[in-house]
Amino acid sequence: MRHGETEDNASNTVQGQTHGRLSTNGLSQAELVSLRLKDTKVDAIYTSDLERARETAGIIAARLPSLERVEDIRLREQDFGIFEGRPIIDLLEKMEREQADFATFIPEEGESRVKFQERVLRFFEEKREGHAGETVLIITHYGVINILLGWLLGHDDPLATDWRIGNASVTILDIDEDGQGRPHIVNDSEHLDTL
Repeated sequence: MRHGETEDNASNTVQGQTHGRLSTNGLSQAELVSLRLKDTKVDAIYTSDLERARETAGIIAARLPSLERVEDIRLREQDFGIFEGRPIIDLLEKMEREQADFATFIPEEGESRVKFQERVLRFFEEKREGHAGETVLIITHYGVINILLGWLLGHDDPLATDWRIGNASVTILDIDEDGQGRPHIVNDSEHLDTL
């Protein structure tokens, strides 16, 4: 799932690997998703180590008290370098001037989309084998979820998959022990309808 909304999300500010804190709305979203998941059999919880994901994971894990949360830096969002903390429009205008897209643009002091994809897939391949037959909850970021969806759908291009993934939405991937499978649910936010 994607973390709850942050103040930066609400103000269209680039976060990337900036920690960020949940907004009041984001805290409510995390509580609602925790209610949705409370009766789900979960065997393991992994989370990005960025504060917005950790905070969301803490709210959810409180309803799944027997599970330890494992933080992993590889689940961080893409590093947008000098653009972090700046309006998203600054990043988009720079890309337009350079006639680049997210696959080809490397933010100054940041991370390329290809390196980002490699990092996320290393995590996934390592963990997938150790959790065969289990339900694993991963609390992470927009870009990470899209990379996992792209991998599952067989897309080599780091931009081939760009599904709209809302804050505190749930995406369920059914994956067999060979790493084959399909998305079962993508970007489900029905649990947020009471906000």
